[in-house]
This record gives sequence, C-alpha cells and structure tokens, in this order.
Amino acid sequence: MVCLSGGFPQLHTLSILGLLEWEEWVVEEGSMPLLHTMTISDCKKLKVFPDGFRFSYSLKDVVMDNEWKERLSKGGEDYYKFQHIPFVKFSGVCTMETLSSSLGDHMASTSEVLPIRSHDVDESDSTKEMMTQESECILVFSCNDNHDVEESHYMEAILKELQERGVTPLTCNLSGRESLNTNMLERCSVGIMVLSTSYVCSTQSMDHLVAIMEHWKEKNLVIIPIYFKVTRQDIFGLKGKSEAAFLHLQSSVQEDRVQKWKMALAEIASIDGHEWTKGTQVVLAEEVVRNACLRLYLKNSKNLVRILALLNQSQPSDADIVGIWGMAGIGKTSIAREIFGTLAPKYDLCYFYKTLI
Repeated sequence: MVCLSGGFPQLHTLSILGLLEWEEWVVEEGSMPLLHTMTISDCKKLKVFPDGFRFSYSLKDVVMDNEWKERLSKGGEDYYKFQHIPFVKFSGVCTMETLSSSLGDHMASTSEVLPIRSHDVDESDSTKEMMTQESECILVFSCNDNHDVEESHYMEAILKELQERGVTPLTCNLSGRESLNTNMLERCSVGIMVLSTSYVCSTQSMDHLVAIMEHWKEKNLVIIPIYFKVTRQDIFGLKGKSEAAFLHLQSSVQEDRVQKWKMALAEIASIDGHEWTKGTQVVLAEEVVRNACLRLYLKNSKNLVRILALLNQSQPSDADIVGIWGMAGIGKTSIAREIFGTLAPKYDLCYFYKTLI
C-alpha cells in the first residue's frame, strides 16, 4: 500500500484492523497532513513501519499491538519514526468493538504507554525562530492591548488548536511593537490575522499592517482574516467604530502615509475571511485553524506545484483545461481554489465556479 505525498489531506482518523496478508506500507512525506489518531492491529505480516511518519507532526494518538513495543520503544529500530508523537499505546489485538474504548482508556491494565518527549514553546522571538527550523509554523497576527478579554480568550483558542494539530504558532501582536520581525515573516507562508478596531488606533500598528500587506503581495503570503467585532465593510470603508478612530489618527500624519494605510486596509478587506460572533470562539477557532493548516499543506504540496508549473508553461492566449480526479473529501476543491487564488491576479476577470452540476 502506498500513500502518496498530498494524499488524504482531510483524513483525521485512520484504523486498519485484521489485514492478515498486508506486508508493505509506504507513506511519503506530506501524506495525510492532518492525521491525528491512528490504530494498527492484527496485521501479522507488516514488520516495518513507514519512514514517512517521521514527518507526521499532526499525529497525536497511536494504538499498536504489543508485538510492536520493542521496535517502537526507545532504542528500538523504529523509535526515531515515533519519538515526536505524544501518546503511543500498546495493547492486545483490537476489534471494531474494542476500538472505540481503546483510545479512551489510557490506563487500562492490559496496555502500556510509551512516554514520548514533548516541548514547551517559549514565546521569545529567538526561540520561535529556532522552532521554525524543525516544524511547520503559522503566523498569528493581532493588535490586542489585553483590554478586550474576549479577544484574548479567542487568541488562546486559536493557539491551542494550532498546537494540538502539531503546528508551531508564531504570535505577532502589533500593539506597542516598534518593529516587525522580518525573519518570522520570511519563514512563514500562511498567516492568521485577527482584525479589530485596535488596528486603526495607533500609527505603529497601521505602519506594520502596510509592511505585512507588502509582504503579502511580494511573497504570496496566504492571509486568513478574522473580523473580530468588526465587519469587512468597517475595515474597507472605515465605518462604525473604525471611522472615528481613523479620523483621529490621520489628523497628525502626512497624506501619503494615510493613503498607504487605506490601501492596506482595502487589501486585507478584499480577502475572504471569517466573522467572529459571541459564543462561537471554539468552533470558529477550529474552522480557522483547519483552513490554515490546509492552506499550509497546499502551499507545500508537490502535486500543486506540478499543476501550477504545467499551467505556467502555457502561452497567454492558450485555453487550458486541467482535470483533478479523486474520491470525495480528499481536497480536490481546495486544490482548485488555491490554484485559482494563485493565478487570478494575472487576469482582468476571473470567477471560481464551485459546482458544475
């Protein structure tokens, strides 16, 4: 069995039970990027675990037969493939009836838990830069002066969800920040931006927003906006609470600087995003992070790179049709949407038509 790079981008749980003739499993790097829980049991002829799981940072829970304990324990032949996974449990042979309870009872008397090291993430910029060399990361922009408790709680929900998916969150609070960490910007290809009226309350934060949007245009940074207690129209048209704050801010600076601010606000408001509503912070955080992780995967997908290379070989006058085939739920529409987002700026008029039937 071969799991190709880019395969099963939305798979979260994998259970393989009782494949008695299964001997070989190949998992390429980038396959199953959101896999969280895995159970492999009663597959007697499978003797070597795929090397590709070394790169599966989203994988958190694994249940295996007792016969794998020696290979996967510290010092074992396959330990290096599993040493980053927080929870690995060894038990007797699983059946469909016992599978649901197997993961829920971590301390069952018939099972043993393999302790795996974990890392505490230091919030300092230097440590964050070191972490980006070892794992995938997503930038989280905000402009929170900590006066809004709900915004602080929402930020915590986003960071927790990212960490649970094995992604390193790099926070960048523009409030009171004198300069941007350009290294962090260069190393990340995806960012989540929590937009609120706080952005238009200081000249520094507006200048930082201009720099971020310039990077967005030059480096093709993916930004996912979240409109927190504001709407896209509030940001784009400077309406509501944003209007008074921006009028007060622009009165003390030169006009060319104000025009850059307005352009940056218009650009961020042109990006499809999510609107925060009271009482939905956990569900919205899950949706936003799921979207961000998928966009991160698509940015690094070899298959997507190949498709873009094929389309970029065409002459401007050519009309090309490229089909994407596969079973439901594996990310075909997401890949098409990412291609659209990458190529659309090159044309005067574009339209993404999701459903043809």
